[in-house]
Amino acid sequence: MKTNKTFLILLLAGVSYTAYNATAVSENFEISTTIDHEITLGNFKAASADANLDVIGDIDLGTIIINKDYDSSVTSNWKYNESGQVSFPYGKGSIVSADNAIAGIFNANIPTPNDCNTASAYCGGLSVTANTPNSNRLEGMFNNYSNCEFYLKYTGSENKYKVYPISCSLCFCGNIPSNGTTNKTLTISYTPS
Repeated sequence: MKTNKTFLILLLAGVSYTAYNATAVSENFEISTTIDHEITLGNFKAASADANLDVIGDIDLGTIIINKDYDSSVTSNWKYNESGQVSFPYGKGSIVSADNAIAGIFNANIPTPNDCNTASAYCGGLSVTANTPNSNRLEGMFNNYSNCEFYLKYTGSENKYKVYPISCSLCFCGNIPSNGTTNKTLTISYTPS
């Protein structure tokens, strides 16, 4: 039996001067930003069949500032480690700066939490998937040519797990992020073995 928790992500994408911000709110899972990218994992109902999943913390990507004059056809990539520290392994490109991320925290009562000691999109019957089928990649995060990937990992404490971005990419590709609203979903699933 597979149990899915689907969370609505509402992104309010805005470019102010050179700053781009996205906000999202949902009853169960929200990404919210005003002048930053904040992903809020809201509380959701749990049942024994779904491993007693319960969100207790938010994902916060802080503020991402872009250079609108950058070559519009080149993709910019940045990464996050499990502590949320951001890095630019290929150079910043269109990104002037990005804040460190804060991981979201959730509880899950699964039989083998140590299966999730290594960060992954799938472990111990748990999985994080986005709007790309069978993938942890959330497409259209900032515009039509952008995405972020997410991992989950056991914190080593009780039944607590964290969800955090591992990498993001952005290409203006003729579509510089501007004010607007986009709806996306991120799903945490549990499939008992």
